[in-house]
Amino acid sequence: MLDTPPASVPRTAPLTAPATRLHLDFLDGVRGLAAFSVVVHHLYTSRMGMSARSQWPGDLGNSLLYGHLAVGVFLVISGFCLALPVASSRQLARGSLAFYGKRARRILPPFLMALLGSIAIYWLRHRFAGGDSISAKNVVLNALLLQDVFPNSNVFNVPLWSVAVEWKIYFLFPAFLWVWRRFGNAALIGVGTLAGAAGTLLWAEIDSVRTWGHSCPWFLCLFSLGVVAAGLARSETEKAVQWRARLPLTALVGAIVVAALLWQFPVTGRGEFELFVPALPFIDTAMGVAAAAMMVILARAPHETSVLKRSLEWRPLVGLGTFAYSLYLTHLPLIRLLNFVLDRAPITRSSSSLATMVLAVIGVPFLIGAAFVFFVAFERPFLSRRSGT
Repeated sequence: MLDTPPASVPRTAPLTAPATRLHLDFLDGVRGLAAFSVVVHHLYTSRMGMSARSQWPGDLGNSLLYGHLAVGVFLVISGFCLALPVASSRQLARGSLAFYGKRARRILPPFLMALLGSIAIYWLRHRFAGGDSISAKNVVLNALLLQDVFPNSNVFNVPLWSVAVEWKIYFLFPAFLWVWRRFGNAALIGVGTLAGAAGTLLWAEIDSVRTWGHSCPWFLCLFSLGVVAAGLARSETEKAVQWRARLPLTALVGAIVVAALLWQFPVTGRGEFELFVPALPFIDTAMGVAAAAMMVILARAPHETSVLKRSLEWRPLVGLGTFAYSLYLTHLPLIRLLNFVLDRAPITRSSSSLATMVLAVIGVPFLIGAAFVFFVAFERPFLSRRSGT
């Protein structure tokens, strides 16, 4: 996901057949673009809410209501990047415990610092603007990365639910590799799909469709798609070549299905829960199929001839992708803080439209700058010096 380090393949990695070194800067570009779309989504909805509008510029604004789709892309990227260094052996060279330890070092320190900052901003709003007080139960559940299982406790920094989901999926990664090694690509995709479907049905049974957008059991399927995509990007076997030949059509069909589902199940004037959220398992899965196929296509595409790959490797976009995890962790509490100030400043307090305009102008550069500072202080010190898992 956003927290996965830039993907690269060691030159000495044993492969089933000779393979060229992949140029994967585009993955940071995808991360940066996806993180930016989430930020813009939350900037817009913090002032306008999560309901579609019919008046102009309603169509433009309505397109900003679908920031959730970027999270599914992050899950595919995560599976892809974690599997890429082990694509040839399909097993962890240093074992599962070493993998878990490395993931914990990578994810938890920035996560916990962002959570502390979010709690501080939450307290500030409670202290000066009223609202709910801080619950010790909510603090504990968030610190234990259980805000996806208990979504009513996800009050401090809502986007952290996806970090909690991915954290749990990491514990299944060694098992995914075992299935992949023993039974192949189709089996892994099947296991991921069945596990995700079972989790989705169980969640709908014990809780509510209104809350499964913060649990997303179907992300198991998206993660498995990313893992398989890593193998297809690296392998030179005849079977992998056959799979790759079908991927352009797969990506096209996935994109068409996503568009059709969003047309049929949009965010409405009543909000996201009427049609969009109940359809998320299908929308996210179709998005994951398209994203995984495109990652393989772009990984194999020559830099010189692929306009899309060169666009995603635009230096500012790649730079943004290097600290996308920090941007994801910090942006929403800071948006709340900006709105808190704007709603009380004499100039913007009397005009909601002016406050919205000021937020749009200063919000993006402020959030990116603050995220970079956070990255330098709390994320970069924990980045691995070695590529891979």
